[in-house]
Amino acid sequence: PAVQAPEVAIVVYSSYACPYCATWSRQLRDLVRQYPDRLSVVVRPFPLDAARESWAIAAARALAEQGRFADLHESLFAQQSGQV
Repeated sequence: PAVQAPEVAIVVYSSYACPYCATWSRQLRDLVRQYPDRLSVVVRPFPLDAARESWAIAAARALAEQGRFADLHESLFAQQSGQV
């Protein structure tokens, strides 16, 4: 059978320095887990502090090419919010 595309695609512009983005990221992760076949998410960088976040953006892009973006993405927000 053909693979069906998700019904809803969300494009998120976020910054790893933004506490609101960290909160939204957790909520969005929960939605994706709840509706894995119906929802897809594309994350685009929108840095609030480009000098501080440039390494994180580069690392996220590199891991995205390896299919491991979600691991780093969640880790960076956890560090920013002091959960690590």
